[in-house]
Amino acid sequence: MSNRRPQPKQMVRRAMTLLILPFVIVTACSSPPSDDLEPIPEPTPYPAKTPITEAEAGLVMKANPTQIRPGDSVFINYSGTKGFHGETIGLYLKDAADEDWQAAFESYPLKGESKGSIRFTAPSRHGLYQFRIIIQALGPGVAARSNTVEVSP
Repeated sequence: MSNRRPQPKQMVRRAMTLLILPFVIVTACSSPPSDDLEPIPEPTPYPAKTPITEAEAGLVMKANPTQIRPGDSVFINYSGTKGFHGETIGLYLKDAADEDWQAAFESYPLKGESKGSIRFTAPSRHGLYQFRIIIQALGPGVAARSNTVEVSP
């Protein structure tokens, strides 16, 4: 490999190529104006988002067992996650609003795993719970919900 500097003629030739080339491309691609051109139609708006089911998205979540006592172990088996950055799975009150994604009693990052099983500890508060997969990458949103788990005395 040579460490020679380009000669002045080569430098001028390269500079002229860079200056002339865009003009040639624009000139070659443009067509003369014409009066018989049709107007550009108005863009059609995107259809409203329609929610899809977890099954359509390929997400599957199953909690086991479904009836537990406070402090008992409950396992969530999941599959079909996409490995988005910030994807987590958490245990929520069943009636908690989707916007209340920070209200998880316990949560774990999925770390890009597309399937697995996680052990959770049942909360001390009695009630109906469900697991949710939350995706942070698209603004926090619920991607999937599990079956209901009942915590009772």
